[in-house]
Amino acid sequence: MAAAVNYRAMLGRLGFTQDAQAFISDAQRGGFDTLASLDVLVSGDPTGGNFVKSMRRPGGDSSNGVLVSFRAETNFKSLLFFLRHKKRTNRTVVIGDITLANITALAMRQEKEVEDKANFVTPENPKFDPDDWAQSAENVLDFVSKHPGVTGIPLSYVLRDTLRVKAEADDPAFGRVDSEYASMEEEMISRASILSSTAVATMTDAELEDVGPFTDIFLMDSAKVYDLLTTLFGDKEYYTYIRNAGKKKNAINGRKAWFALFKHFVGPNFLEHIQTTSEATLRSLKYMGEGRKFNYEQFVTAQKREHHRLENLERHGGRKLTESEKLRYFKQGLQHSALENIKIFIANDAACRASYDKSVDAVKEFIRNQMQAVPSALRVASVGVENHASSLTADEVAECDMWMKQEDWDKKPFAEKKRIFELRKKLRNERKKNGVAPNPTLKKAEAKVKNEKKKSRGLKKQNESLKRRISAMSRVTAKEEDVSDDDDSV
Repeated sequence: MAAAVNYRAMLGRLGFTQDAQAFISDAQRGGFDTLASLDVLVSGDPTGGNFVKSMRRPGGDSSNGVLVSFRAETNFKSLLFFLRHKKRTNRTVVIGDITLANITALAMRQEKEVEDKANFVTPENPKFDPDDWAQSAENVLDFVSKHPGVTGIPLSYVLRDTLRVKAEADDPAFGRVDSEYASMEEEMISRASILSSTAVATMTDAELEDVGPFTDIFLMDSAKVYDLLTTLFGDKEYYTYIRNAGKKKNAINGRKAWFALFKHFVGPNFLEHIQTTSEATLRSLKYMGEGRKFNYEQFVTAQKREHHRLENLERHGGRKLTESEKLRYFKQGLQHSALENIKIFIANDAACRASYDKSVDAVKEFIRNQMQAVPSALRVASVGVENHASSLTADEVAECDMWMKQEDWDKKPFAEKKRIFELRKKLRNERKKNGVAPNPTLKKAEAKVKNEKKKSRGLKKQNESLKRRISAMSRVTAKEEDVSDDDDSV
């Protein structure tokens, strides 16, 4: 009796009149005398619009209806969404939870889901790089999460790591001070049901992954995820992992398909391949100076990209680099002779020895100061290093290897150009004598100048030939005119 009284009091808080409360609770008319009974409306009439209409005009006859205010109708709609949200996040609800403050707190969420559904635009396909699986997996999960499931939950819940949902008592809801969720979406993804309530609690996760049983909603959402994965990877060579795992015995399981692909890319052999490839890339990265196509910022960015790739794989069984390993590759990559002093400083400074980022900043500051003091000190385009005994100073070598715009070169005095030409000739002979490859940028520039000169000579010859032909044609024309004049005189 007390439960019925509390239930009708709850309806009164929503704004229903006594007659409306009686209509809703009456077994012959409304038939909804408990919160649990409202589950039929939550699933079949989520806005409650049809039910309210039947209250006002039962059987189409308004004479037997009851008065339902707009306020009561709006609050009833909010109540149904509140119950729906609690159900999809596996939260229990009691009569005491039904307050206007609680149900209207989800009003904006309700409007957003309706608006998103009406204006849904298929997101762009994510970037997928097999050599950076961890980041690519995040991109795919983000793509899938932008598609809502049957109940409005982001479809990425289908691909979460855990099958089971945490006990409600140990998992505070979003909005609570002690909650682990940063958003409502996170809570929905984490607490959405995958397994049916009939699943055997004593079975292992591996067994449950194979046989379930799963909820009907999950099976519908999982089939949609399978279609999304097929769209993304249907033309890739590794699609076979998705097809073989996700489509069996007329059942489509996007979750199985995803983890089959996942297992392929994070298997021991693949992880070792990524580790080896990343470290090889780090060994190959060289900073030779501030060039047109590669500078210090790009050198550091390229190194950090490999660090990030390995860090992403750590939770899948990979190994990230230690700070000392990062610093070793960093110092090995600083190949310009003008950086020897800062490399010694890094090796002796405690803060730099402990932090890759501090070492990066220290070198960046050093380069900035050097460029201000001697602009040509680090502005080189060479991909090699001076590893032979040269009679030229480091600044003279840098000056020889420095790329320069044509307009800047043209501004130099003739004597300065001659001096640089002599230095370059001397350096080229020394390198040749010591078996060092010439500066490729300079060599390319010289070849370009040589070709331009060759073209110029060719054009000059063509021009002279055309002049001779024009002159010859002019003489022939003049003779013809003279003969014509003689004929006229006769």
